Amino acid sequence: MRLDMTFRGDLDFQYIYGLSITIDYENQKYGWHSRVLTYNGELVSEECFGESCSCSLNLQYNSHLSKNIKDNDINFISINDFINKIIPDLNNLLVYTGAGMAINAGVWDLAKLRSKLYLDNPYEFLRFTNYEKEKIQQIIIEFARQLYDTQPTEAYFILGQLQKKFHIIIATENRDILHQKAGHTVITREILKRFPSKLLCKRLVVVGLSKDHSGFIHLYRSINYQKPIYIVNNEVPFYYSDYDFVINTDLNLLFLELKDKLLQRSWRNN
Repeated sequence: MRLDMTFRGDLDFQYIYGLSITIDYENQKYGWHSRVLTYNGELVSEECFGESCSCSLNLQYNSHLSKNIKDNDINFISINDFINKIIPDLNNLLVYTGAGMAINAGVWDLAKLRSKLYLDNPYEFLRFTNYEKEKIQQIIIEFARQLYDTQPTEAYFILGQLQKKFHIIIATENRDILHQKAGHTVITREILKRFPSKLLCKRLVVVGLSKDHSGFIHLYRSINYQKPIYIVNNEVPFYYSDYDFVINTDLNLLFLELKDKLLQRSWRNN
């Protein structure tokens, strides 16, 4: 199994820069490729290192609009309110997970990986990729170990039980295999993009995703106009809209509460 990931550095007035990493965990081969350009396209530095090295690094400039969101403009809701809203519609649920779902299992989120690779500072990045190549390699190896060797938390197993009982659709932005280890049937976002009718009238819960990297949430909104998204995250994400709901809580606690609530309902109905 080979994994290629490309990270672009934060916007800078002088440089365009980024890093591409390659992970071949089965054969224990790892590599990386960095590039630093000036904004007029002049090459400042280019480095490759490792047994397996991706050479597809593309540093096209992409601007991102930013927006300021004040806490008093956010629709925060409690765990109980969230559960009460989604329980009647569990058979129609789509759960889309990001790196925040895997943090409790011991996998770095992309923000932490980017920080370790100095992707927020072009000058440190330039020094790092030129003079600390072995350290970059060790960071990639550790990240690979986390992706493939960590075990699912209880939240994953509860989600798996819910999927079997209510036929919940699970899609992910993650590169780890925690969903598969927990026995989930996972539909890739690429399939959902090819068959967008599968998204129609679905109630979307996004877990641990800070940015809409793939455009999947944008696609969902275009099909389900102004249908609220329930966002389980430790921060208000960039894609938040004023008709969405944010649940700021521990994931294991959230899924345990949901499981308990469903057991109580089942007991009352029997």
